[in-house]
Amino acid sequence: MYMVSSFNGLICCVNRVRVREANEFCDLKIWIVNPCTGETLLLPQGRPSFQFEPSVGVAYGSTDYKVFRIYCSGKKVPEEMVFERYDFREGQLDTVYRYTLAYECEVYSSITGVWENIGHVPCVPMYLHLSPFSCGHVFVGGKIYWLSSLDDEGAILSVDLEGRFEVIQLSLYEGDQKEEDMITEATYLINIQGCLSVVILHPEHMDVWIRKGSGENVSWILLCQDTTPVGDNDMVLAMTCLENKIICVTEEKWCCYNIDTRRWKRTNHGGLVNHPTVYPFTESFLPCIVCTQCFILCLI
Repeated sequence: MYMVSSFNGLICCVNRVRVREANEFCDLKIWIVNPCTGETLLLPQGRPSFQFEPSVGVAYGSTDYKVFRIYCSGKKVPEEMVFERYDFREGQLDTVYRYTLAYECEVYSSITGVWENIGHVPCVPMYLHLSPFSCGHVFVGGKIYWLSSLDDEGAILSVDLEGRFEVIQLSLYEGDQKEEDMITEATYLINIQGCLSVVILHPEHMDVWIRKGSGENVSWILLCQDTTPVGDNDMVLAMTCLENKIICVTEEKWCCYNIDTRRWKRTNHGGLVNHPTVYPFTESFLPCIVCTQCFILCLI
């Protein structure tokens, strides 16, 4: 079982399930847990995913939550026209298309207790080798964000509570930068004091970018640039932010960076945990199962 999110005292955990022979289709068991009350909820199974491990993101409201699950339906959809050819039997021109597989999203609501398909997604979260289940998402300001691509400028996929998707270009660096000084494979999304932020680890330093503004005035601002205790041979397995501290976990140590003082603290953990994750946690008594009758009574 692997923890993929934490918010308002509820955590979400997943593990893998094979649902058909030949391993063509796969699925995840998804759990919502409140560690304080000991309450657990196993969500209903979603639609099987064809040769693609589903990506999960969780959006939390003040009294409810929604789980977004991106999967491959296995359907073929035309990607673009390749060429036209003449069909002598039919006596007409045929258009030949290149086909791609359809990726869709379904949403589980804690109020309804069921999955609802909301259609196709514009792109999919990228596969993260060091993060099982491609779960490197962050929830900020009512939206879920996943890294979608690190090619060229890089891109982020986002979705809001209403199921509206958006692709955000990461346009952080000028084109004349050296490749090692631009976006790297060691790129992480975190929430810094309510703002979507990107931490990019370079061979000898890190860049921390923060996204500020609203509407057409949104822009990326370089919050800080500093050296790191993370060596070239260290693999950062997880990263998060708590108040003014950026916390990352490698195979051997915890590293904590204070944004205000620009100082690092390190603690060895001995590599005793497989696939460690790190999230802020606040104790609460929020239920895993939301009673719809309670909402009706409140509205009345």
